[in-house]
Amino acid sequence: MKSTLAYLFLVTIMVYFKSEEKLLGDHKAGYVQIGMQADELYGYYEHNSLELFDQFLEATFSPAFNIKNEHGMVELVAELNCNTIWRIKVVSPDYKTKEGIHIGSTLGELKEYFSFEEVLRGEGNIVVYSKEKDLSFLLDVYQMEELGVDLNGRIELADIPNEVRVAAILVL
Repeated sequence: MKSTLAYLFLVTIMVYFKSEEKLLGDHKAGYVQIGMQADELYGYYEHNSLELFDQFLEATFSPAFNIKNEHGMVELVAELNCNTIWRIKVVSPDYKTKEGIHIGSTLGELKEYFSFEEVLRGEGNIVVYSKEKDLSFLLDVYQMEELGVDLNGRIELADIPNEVRVAAILVL
């Protein structure tokens, strides 16, 4: 009986930590946290899961780590300012907010949980930003174009159909 209870307790703890591993919010994505030092990533990920590269954003040196899953697919991009992580780009639908929002969620679903004051543009993306959560949601510009949104003019939130999907999430 004691061994069964101990086993159930252990499984419960493992499930809790596994769910925390892919949680977004509070300035973090899973184990990666804004403000953490780059070398701390090696305490959470295997060496071959981390790939240091230059994003070359806005024509400047922009170092970052691709963080890959066990299949070699990039899940997160930890962007660096010197040796400190300042932004995390989530590109895997496995990472979710506590509300269940993830890559592939729709703008309509986002509006159920977050408020957005404006539509932003940057680095070729159309973005809605949740100030309360410090999360930016990059919308699928190809889908927007297919749905007839004029990407060249000023875009208001009301101009974007609710079925437009999230292409990536930025944790700030």
